[in-house]
Amino acid sequence: MREASQSPQLTVPKEQIAQLAALYDQFVNAIDPFDCEQASMERSFLNKLQELHCNYAKQIDFQIFKREAVRQCRLYLKNNPPSSDEMNLAL
Repeated sequence: MREASQSPQLTVPKEQIAQLAALYDQFVNAIDPFDCEQASMERSFLNKLQELHCNYAKQIDFQIFKREAVRQCRLYLKNNPPSSDEMNLAL
């Protein structure tokens, strides 16, 4: 059995994780993965991810940072589900 590796400790402020999680939620849950707007949302997420990596985690490999940031986004969304108003705006 493979031993689980330890997640890196991110020093990204919670407000930044909240913004990243909103972008993540928009593109991951898009109904049509081939829609131009979905692609734009994904680019926005990746741009924000790159910005956060440069500002808070240069010492961590980008792919490792990305995995941990996505994990943090999922945890944030689990603990802070979008309101019904926010969900209606997305439609």
